[in-house]
Amino acid sequence: MLRTVIRRGAVGAVSASLLLASVLVTAPGGAAEAGTNGLVSLAANGSPTLTGASTTPSMSGDARYVAFDSAAPQVVAGDGNGASDVFVRDLVANKNILISKNDQGTQAAGISTDPVISRNGRFVAFLSTASIDDGVNASVPGGCDPPGPDEYDTYGSNEVKDKNGTLADVYVHDRD
Repeated sequence: MLRTVIRRGAVGAVSASLLLASVLVTAPGGAAEAGTNGLVSLAANGSPTLTGASTTPSMSGDARYVAFDSAAPQVVAGDGNGASDVFVRDLVANKNILISKNDQGTQAAGISTDPVISRNGRFVAFLSTASIDDGVNASVPGGCDPPGPDEYDTYGSNEVKDKNGTLADVYVHDRD
């Protein structure tokens, strides 16, 4: 379930990401020998051939899940928005999961970047220039109270959001 917007900021000013051609982490599923690398940014069919950069990796505490963003359209089947999206790679199941979508499964129409995954892999926070919230304020079970009304872009109203696509919003995706 996608929860809504927390704050806005200019895309370029929010985060300076290190651009990498591929995202590498030690040991898919944590099972490889020390000092080896496993390629995480794979196409949906398991191929290492992607036509866009994958960046900003974030790994869950047990090393099972890696969140990353990618401009490559081959990371999941049906990626047709022509923009960078946020994904989670399950290193045990060997599959990619699109994160930058709304509750109905519609892919974000704008750029989505800079994912950070929670320790247990359930929550993924990310930036997006798309309006993909479901009008529900972000809250994390057992977490802190959300900010006050003046710190949100919307409470499910029809407010105009980022028409020019130059501002990013912060979203939290609950993978359960």
